[in-house]
This record gives sequence, C-alpha cells and structure tokens, in this order.
Amino acid sequence: MTHAAELQQIKNLISLAGLSDTGRQPVEILEPRAMMDLRMFFIFIQELRCRMTDQSGSPLWQRPSTRPGWWAVGLAAASIVLNLAWSILPGGAVLGFICGFVGGVLALIALIRRQEHSWLVFLSILPMLSVLFFILGEILIPH
Repeated sequence: MTHAAELQQIKNLISLAGLSDTGRQPVEILEPRAMMDLRMFFIFIQELRCRMTDQSGSPLWQRPSTRPGWWAVGLAAASIVLNLAWSILPGGAVLGFICGFVGGVLALIALIRRQEHSWLVFLSILPMLSVLFFILGEILIPH
C-alpha cells in the first residue's frame, strides 16, 4: 500500500470516529510507522466494539432492550427517589422499599430469562439488595 493510500485510509478512519472536527489535517505529519500504529489502534477499537456486543445486539453500555429491563430500571430509580424523599413524602420509604424490591426481581427476570445485558439492569439489582439487607438487619438485630 502506498503512503498516500495509507494516509487516505487513516483520514477516513479518523473521520468515521468523529475525531477530525477541525479543519486541520493532523495525520499528514505522521511517519509511516506511526500511521500503521494508528490504523491498528482503530482496527482494535472496532474489533473491541464488535466483541462487546452480544447476539441480541444489546451492548453492555446501552439502554435495556426488554420490557422487564425497562420496568426494573424505572422502579429502581423510583425507589431511590422515594427513599431520599422519605422525610417530605409520608410513607415514601415504604413505597420506595416496595419499588426497590419489585424492580430488583424484574431485573433478575430480565437478566436470567430474557438475556438482558444492559448495565442499567445490573444496577437495578442494588436497591433490592439494600432492601433485603435492611430487612435482614431489622430481623437479626432488633431495636
């Protein structure tokens, strides 16, 4: 491959990655070895993106793709808001605990049965765990 062809391929990769928002051409000052390293870096990043995507097309860092996943995320968010507003909203903590527990159960259903792999669904398990630890602590160490 000629130097000009390598330069054009790297320019195309940089523009696809959205890195060349300025009018300057920073790639032209690179030596052929540096251009080769840069091209290999972009190929590595593209391969990494492909490997992080599972068969359903839902990468780990994207939004949930199933209905139980969305419900789990929504109920976990409601749980956090209600538990933080317990002093303002009467009965908010109890409602927050219920939302957290149901959201965690739906997150487990989405993860196990529906093969959901979104990071938001994984985080939706945390309010359920906090509710379970709270109830377990109240049972084991009563006031």
